Amino acid sequence: TFIAHGRFTFNALGYVQSLTLEDYNYEALDGPNQDDTVNDDTDTNTTLYGHVGDGDYVRTPEGQPDELWFGLEGTQWPREVPAALVRYNAETLEFLGVHPYPMSNHTTMPWLAFDTAQKAAYSSNWTESNNELIVFNGTTLEWEMNKNIPICNIPPEYQEHGLRFVQGGAMDNLHAPRHPVPHWLRIPHKNDDNDKNSKPPSGLLY
Repeated sequence: TFIAHGRFTFNALGYVQSLTLEDYNYEALDGPNQDDTVNDDTDTNTTLYGHVGDGDYVRTPEGQPDELWFGLEGTQWPREVPAALVRYNAETLEFLGVHPYPMSNHTTMPWLAFDTAQKAAYSSNWTESNNELIVFNGTTLEWEMNKNIPICNIPPEYQEHGLRFVQGGAMDNLHAPRHPVPHWLRIPHKNDDNDKNSKPPSGLLY
């Protein structure tokens, strides 16, 4: 698994013409797998994490480098190790830190969205029932275990088991400086490919 960053080039009319990749980190998972917070084994080659999920660009206070935050999952399926949030320098792609979710039964983190106004990141499980969003404090860099956000007005067909197979989310912070709340959280929801009676994919807008 590697991560990369690049820049768009534009034509004379101002339309995006291409995306030019400028830098790569081919050892993106070495940092979290060798970090003392997740791996106290003397064998530093032990691989715990193997899948980087959807992430977000995080603007930091002036004078500090911006960051890239991603959801991080284990190498095996079903997942066995707790999911984590991993941070990289947005310009150099250098590994900055990994923050495992404290509950061992939360093993998936397929998406992550950063809220610039609240300075917090939100995510959820992949296969488990989802009736709430987990919250990562962008100031303290800690999981807010007692501040989960309930998901309200779930469509009737999903109320019994909650939302599953959520593939991504994004925050609309266009009006955040003037109106801190509410924000829009867009969650594309994938239907169950193994269930012939499942509903088609639906977009949930909060």
